Amino acid sequence: MGRDGRVSGPELAQALMEGIRASGVDVAEIGMFATPVAYFAAHELGCGSAVAVTGSHNPPEYNGLKMVLAGTTLAGEEVQRLRKRIESGQLARGAGGTVVSTSAKPI
Repeated sequence: MGRDGRVSGPELAQALMEGIRASGVDVAEIGMFATPVAYFAAHELGCGSAVAVTGSHNPPEYNGLKMVLAGTTLAGEEVQRLRKRIESGQLARGAGGTVVSTSAKPI
């Protein structure tokens, strides 16, 4: 978990970390970095997943998330599919707090 240098980043990152931890998943905070570092960290730390609070190329007043889940970068329809699965309760925690699918479909 990390963030870019936007003013809103620290508060949003803290809230996101608290929410993830409240679900029973461990979070390693790696601080402020450029977005590609999230992808590197997911691999290098061996967790396979990462999230960066970033507005990417958008104006400074915007912020969002870049996500890697189980080694796959989520974008577009994958993000919407994940949202729907979370809302429907099709995700659960596995060993060590890892988010796992409760259906045969990939996350």
